Amino acid sequence: MASATTPLAYRPYGANHLYAAYRDRVFKGKMPPLLYAIGVLNVVIDNRGAVRRLDWMRAPAHAPEVIAEIERLVRNAAPYPAPVQMGAVVYTDVWLWDKSGRFQLDTLTEGQSSVLPAAVPTPPQPPRQRRTAPANRVPVKPVASRGPAP
Repeated sequence: MASATTPLAYRPYGANHLYAAYRDRVFKGKMPPLLYAIGVLNVVIDNRGAVRRLDWMRAPAHAPEVIAEIERLVRNAAPYPAPVQMGAVVYTDVWLWDKSGRFQLDTLTEGQSSVLPAAVPTPPQPPRQRRTAPANRVPVKPVASRGPAP
């Protein structure tokens, strides 16, 4: 049961509920600087904590498999803490999705690293050879002009 009186106050209840349901899927520590997907989802929760509707405010359209997985996770985590003070609530959160399939929610995020992973060094390239004219080549004389064109 959630004692929140506003949708914003309900966010920690919803996020903590999802983290408890999927402990093994929560990304531990700071998220990497380049995330695979970011989505903003509204979840309509009724007075008993049941999920009534899902509405994407910003779906990660480039990753339809992430959209389907988030929707599956949200639905399977029901029932949520009942929003008894409000009767029903639209719980909105930002899903931060790593390419590993682990996630954090913006409400409880540990932040994001600003350091890119070390680049893999490229093997050294041999020095470029300057192209020179062959030694036995005879220079070409320019053609003399015949004067102005008629």
